[in-house]
Amino acid sequence: MTLPGVVAVVYGVLVLAGGIMGFARARSRASLLTGGPSGLALVLAGLATLWGWVGGPPAAAALTAALALFFGYRFLRSRAFMPGGLMGVLSLAALVVLLLSLGGGR
Repeated sequence: MTLPGVVAVVYGVLVLAGGIMGFARARSRASLLTGGPSGLALVLAGLATLWGWVGGPPAAAALTAALALFFGYRFLRSRAFMPGGLMGVLSLAALVVLLLSLGGGR
């Protein structure tokens, strides 16, 4: 379960960094308050996956699916690729890897 764990950790760091950048550039507290906990939760789920905990991959997949829906909605409303479109694409890519790991594919 190395690849899904690494994917979840990297994606979590990107979400966390995006929340921090949104706050730093636009003073968006919403970015910080959603990106921070979401990114941290994904990092923890990824680490749990790497440590072999059974709940790690489903937790990472659920969080990633929720974020994919959120970023997809943001992209459809704004039609701006940054940040909604880019994060939507990254979310879908991470979600595919995580779902394949849940289905037994490696």
